[in-house]
Amino acid sequence: MGKYQTFLQKFPEVKKDTLLSPLTTYKVGGKADLFLATANEKLIKDASELAARMKIKTFFLGGGSNVVFSDRGFRGLIVKLIAKPTVVKSTKIIVSAGSPLEEVVKTAAQNSLSGLEWAAGIPGTLGGAVYGNAGAWGQDIAKTFVEATILTPSGKIQRWKNKDFCFSYRSSRLKKIKGKHIILSVVLKLASGNQKKIKQEMEENIKNRGHLPIEPSAGCIFKNIIATEKIAKKIPNEAIKHGKIPVGWLIESLGLKGKKIGGAIISPEHANFIINTGKARASDIKKLKDLIKKKVKERFGIILEEEVEFVE
Repeated sequence: MGKYQTFLQKFPEVKKDTLLSPLTTYKVGGKADLFLATANEKLIKDASELAARMKIKTFFLGGGSNVVFSDRGFRGLIVKLIAKPTVVKSTKIIVSAGSPLEEVVKTAAQNSLSGLEWAAGIPGTLGGAVYGNAGAWGQDIAKTFVEATILTPSGKIQRWKNKDFCFSYRSSRLKKIKGKHIILSVVLKLASGNQKKIKQEMEENIKNRGHLPIEPSAGCIFKNIIATEKIAKKIPNEAIKHGKIPVGWLIESLGLKGKKIGGAIISPEHANFIINTGKARASDIKKLKDLIKKKVKERFGIILEEEVEFVE
């Protein structure tokens, strides 16, 4: 623990042995050796630089809605970015990456700005939404994203444009390089619209999500499958929605709805959700996730890709 003591002396704001489960929507996970929650970008920069020099593993946490921490916890530093106030300039919104996506959606509606209606009711932070190119109803964050302020592993502050993120379905360049950069703030460009219509569409989207499980979970575990010609041959036409194959349909067709391991269960309501029934461990969730992947590959020849990040 020698290097940890040195780190803590340099940054007294950092806490030791912080339980991670309350910081995630899954409510599972052990303790982080070191934990820093702050809105101070310079503090994040300085702490990240020193952690890198001392070879202390670092993970940047958003809203905790798409992450499962190990039962063993995290041997290193967790940094949680606390949101700063949002700024609206004409049709642009400048937002801290730590801002809840739900609050960004509300701000857009209050300012009669259209383009984020699809995100109504989606948990997590804006930074997490950009990191994983969150989306719904055929829309995604990439369509309104302009640029982001990024902290690089070397401690430099950079601005990345839309093209720099190389957005793809539920993914981005940042997701592929796994935590080596951190999003500090984001600029979105929306369109002027009718406030009443914007709010109506948001309410409709929330209503349509009403059937989704509300128990502790991280939303959909797997990305839906793009229905290429080769894959589509194995799937009934009626199962394909908007050019994609819902993973929930694949799991349900295998009879896995309601399958339980420990305190985790594949939701009886939506098979692409794994639910914490109250006493689940991260290992229970991982075992169910691995079982689904194995069965889908055996039956359909499809390799599922996780939408949720499992952090050891």
